[in-house]
Amino acid sequence: MNNINNFTNAHQDLIAWVVVILLVFLIKICRNILDNFQLQKLVLILLVGYTVAIICKLLIFRSERFEEPNLDFLWSYRAFFSGKEGMLSQVSLNILLFIPVGFLATTAFLGKRKLRVILPFIVGITLTTVIESLQFFLHRGMFELDDIFNNTVGTVLGILIALLILGKHTNRKKE
Repeated sequence: MNNINNFTNAHQDLIAWVVVILLVFLIKICRNILDNFQLQKLVLILLVGYTVAIICKLLIFRSERFEEPNLDFLWSYRAFFSGKEGMLSQVSLNILLFIPVGFLATTAFLGKRKLRVILPFIVGITLTTVIESLQFFLHRGMFELDDIFNNTVGTVLGILIALLILGKHTNRKKE
């Protein structure tokens, strides 16, 4: 078990990219096989499953520790540009973590013209704010404005990927 933890900790960036790419391909393939209702159910199941995985990673499986909230907005970018080691990985992981949230939520609402962008955005920003708040109150991490910002950037990237790859409408099969 320790070897698995060491591997995942050392290769988090790669694992995050693989998850994003696999989700995009899975939805792209299923879009051609399933009707709209079936696709929407699958996407909602994947979104709930992914959300549970995020909550497990960021809350449940973390050791208890209390840190003061970091309300210094964009500190991680200043640290990255000043050459602090590990900052690129921290920022990119926070962004990558929420790309699937934006992608899956957009796919779930793709046929709903007025909702297809705003609802996924609300889902992403709400989820990240709830997680960051719970980290603070449960002493399972640090509440950081940068994490909320980076996760929201990831959500927006996921929304854009879904709109670019899957188009404005779901597949043409009748419900």
